[in-house]
Amino acid sequence: MHPSDPVAGELLGPRLTKGEARPLETQAKRHYRAAGRNLARFAADLRRLQDGEAHLTRGFSSFGAYAEHTFDGLSAANAKKISIQGAVLLALEQHGRISLDEHSTQLPGATGLRALAAVMSQHGEKAMLTIYDKAAQLRPGRAVVDSTVNLAVHGLLTPPPTFDTPAAAEDHEQPPSAASKKPVDVDDQEPDDDEDNDPLEDPEAVHELHDRLIEIRRALE
Repeated sequence: MHPSDPVAGELLGPRLTKGEARPLETQAKRHYRAAGRNLARFAADLRRLQDGEAHLTRGFSSFGAYAEHTFDGLSAANAKKISIQGAVLLALEQHGRISLDEHSTQLPGATGLRALAAVMSQHGEKAMLTIYDKAAQLRPGRAVVDSTVNLAVHGLLTPPPTFDTPAAAEDHEQPPSAASKKPVDVDDQEPDDDEDNDPLEDPEAVHELHDRLIEIRRALE
């Protein structure tokens, strides 16, 4: 054992019970949602600054250098990615899909924003709006995430197969191979190693069940 490794029971407290973990998870979810909304607002602000060429006003030759200087801890590369997501949010708000100011509006999740940004970059704003509408229908009342964007892209942007002969059509009706079942990946084309999946998105049903159990327990008490 390395000398710097913690000794069992020395630094870590007792393991949380299920009753202790659930309220803490609920609190963390609330903070996570608030953080996500604030990050979305920041992304929109960052995009407005880039579109308005604030970096030139401040004497910077590039927006990345300007953002890195203006916002402590923000790298030029991450500023570029966040600004792209901000463009998606502004387009969604402009066309009445979301509101960045109203807390009741369900904003896209972090992975959903990256996927929608990839769609807009490759296919344009109109296609992104169509994909968002379809993805929102697949998860009514919940945040749009990358999995639903992938499903919407597969159904709306993937061209249908064409067959030159009846025999080719019959071959197509055979059960698809494992490779053909691979979902369409429209996530950020420049993924970071430190980008993790949204903890609120996996699995959804488990989190909903936990929340309902907490409400029932409080009512009984």
